[in-house]
Amino acid sequence: MRVEKTKTRRGKSFLEDRAPKLIENDKTAIIMRGNKMSEIVGKKKRPNTLTFGRFFDHQMLDMVELQIEKFVSSEEFKAGGVTAGTKPCIILQGPLFESDPTLQRFGNLMVDWFRGPVVETVRLQGLELIISLTALDEKKILLRFYKTLLKRSPNSENPKVELIELGPQIDFKLDRSKLASDDLFSTALKKPKQESNKPKDKNTKFDAFGNKMAKVHTGRQRLDEIQTRKVKALKRKRSSENMEIDD
Repeated sequence: MRVEKTKTRRGKSFLEDRAPKLIENDKTAIIMRGNKMSEIVGKKKRPNTLTFGRFFDHQMLDMVELQIEKFVSSEEFKAGGVTAGTKPCIILQGPLFESDPTLQRFGNLMVDWFRGPVVETVRLQGLELIISLTALDEKKILLRFYKTLLKRSPNSENPKVELIELGPQIDFKLDRSKLASDDLFSTALKKPKQESNKPKDKNTKFDAFGNKMAKVHTGRQRLDEIQTRKVKALKRKRSSENMEIDD
């Protein structure tokens, strides 16, 4: 297949924007609804099912089906809304998100879906939205949305945080899943090497949320060189020292 080179500056900039980068563009999502669906969602063979998926290198990376068992619309809650573009605080509750391989990948997919654009700093007043995913067992998952209210605390400088449920409120049942192999997933996580004159950080690693963690090694401590406190009561008098010498 022959690929023709672009002849315009606009086409060249478009291809450069699509090319791989050290810092990738913000991800985009496509939400599609079938023709024959109910007010919630629907399908003849698998009714009320949502399908989440993501691509890597033009191929399907992960895909999971979630069957809706309970749905409460946001209109049923009277908590108002949050500011558009608010950076959410995502909480994965339950030990199964760390022990079960399928839920590990599902939790990573949900963080990837809800996290929004990457930012360097977030102000405290900007943490308005909390997205909570709770795994009751290997199949039952609860999705909740909360709004944070910062109130003055009389006994502390830090504000008191209260949560008000925003909705929607959804109870999921984890259905079919098609997850990438370990090799493909590790390839998707690889980052290109960036040429830099900065020294390489040793003994550092990053957790699932991108927080940098480091291990500090201290040198050998010489206790004989430690400057200790000198007390006058422990000093010998000169007269007593001379008497001992004469004896």
